[in-house]
Amino acid sequence: MYLEVRGSVGTKYLHLVRHGQYIMDKDQKKYGQLTTLGRFQARRTGKRLNEYAISVVHVSTMIRAQETGEIVLDGLNSVKWRNSSLLIEGIPQFPKELIKRQKLEKSKIREAKQRMDSAFKKFFNPYKGKGERHEVLVCHGNIIRYLVAKSIEVDTSKWINFDIFQCSISTVAIEPDGKRRLLTFGEIGHIPIKKRTFL
Repeated sequence: MYLEVRGSVGTKYLHLVRHGQYIMDKDQKKYGQLTTLGRFQARRTGKRLNEYAISVVHVSTMIRAQETGEIVLDGLNSVKWRNSSLLIEGIPQFPKELIKRQKLEKSKIREAKQRMDSAFKKFFNPYKGKGERHEVLVCHGNIIRYLVAKSIEVDTSKWINFDIFQCSISTVAIEPDGKRRLLTFGEIGHIPIKKRTFL
């Protein structure tokens, strides 16, 4: 097990998993679905997460996350599944010059940030029980980078400076007093080098 457990009573561990590689060509009938490689990545991720006593898997309602979540869940033992529209992809913040250059709608960016802040409020809170609790969030690159930045209290506009592999795992520990620690970011050792992808 890679995670160093300190044994704190009531410690909650959030494992944020980015979806696997998917078909990005919007002209294809299977747009949004996982590729063969993406399914392989998800299987390896499920096997890696099975090293923990996962209680629940929260999954974005977007196709690529749903398919990743199903495969990950197959690798776990008797784990609850919960869909969450709070975890869908979006752009929470963006440099003004890029917003103008890419002709992005500021209203959609504001909506995405509000939704991601709601996701943070819902998931990144202390566990009130005893012992450890492990939960998985299967979602997307932008929201994972934003939530990680927010969890360690750095400028959330810097999320864009992070990069993250598909089906990587980022783990945040939340202590009973609410203190958060980033244990891993973009952990990818469970996937062979030649099988790793960003897009």
